Amino acid sequence: MTPLPDDVPAAPSRADRWLRVVPWIVAAGGIYVVGLALLGEAMPTGEPAPAFRIALVGAATGDAEAPAGDAEAPADAEFDLAAQRGKVVVLNFWADWCAPCRAEAPALRTVARELEERGDVLLGLAVERRSLASAARLGMDYPQGYAEPSVAAQYKVSMLPPTVVIDPAGRVAKVFVGGVDADDLRDAVDDARADES
Repeated sequence: MTPLPDDVPAAPSRADRWLRVVPWIVAAGGIYVVGLALLGEAMPTGEPAPAFRIALVGAATGDAEAPAGDAEAPADAEFDLAAQRGKVVVLNFWADWCAPCRAEAPALRTVARELEERGDVLLGLAVERRSLASAARLGMDYPQGYAEPSVAAQYKVSMLPPTVVIDPAGRVAKVFVGGVDADDLRDAVDDARADES
């Protein structure tokens, strides 16, 4: 057996290893707490949904010739939340650069069609006007509009994508922060409809 040279460092002690790990544990805990704080700022359920009126754009206006994202939608193609009383309304805030937004688009498209058959509505709200041009490419063939910063602020949008389910009485029934799947969204819509009675 060959002896080790004198200049080989000794193996780190257990205390030294913990001193290297503890800062990472503290940092992870801090990130977790900040994440919970951000999620805690979501729109509170049971509160009246803030009213807004926006222009619908592109193919979502019912104009088959208009490309999705066409900012030149007919002047009368608008969405007025107050006029939707008696319906379940789902609002999805999104942007084209948001990976979870793109990932949830097929589920939202499926649920939007189901809602339309029931007389309810799912509305896509792009937080950047330029994102509307990507709606058709992303398969978002349900009604779309641009969420002015004031609308996003009223709904406490601090991260994407939030999805807000509004019951027929105009109250916030459920808020999803992050991507949502079709089954969870259907359940929230059914709960919102059931709470009406």
